[in-house]
Amino acid sequence: MIYNDDYYQRPRRQARHRESSNKELNITLPSFHGKDNVETYLDWEMKVEQIFSYHGVSEESKVSLAILSF
Repeated sequence: MIYNDDYYQRPRRQARHRESSNKELNITLPSFHGKDNVETYLDWEMKVEQIFSYHGVSEESKVSLAILSF
């Protein structure tokens, strides 16, 4: 079989599945120290959501990971 550039294309790599189990995730979340300050909590929540979004964390895993940062 002749592999001419016009006829042969290398198989594309499949995208990695970004969602992993908690055991496989190596995410460091900022700890939350605010008690009664709503603004502090909302800032923390926004940062954590951005981290979760970047790492492709599933909804089921978010709660257990967030609990570890308190």
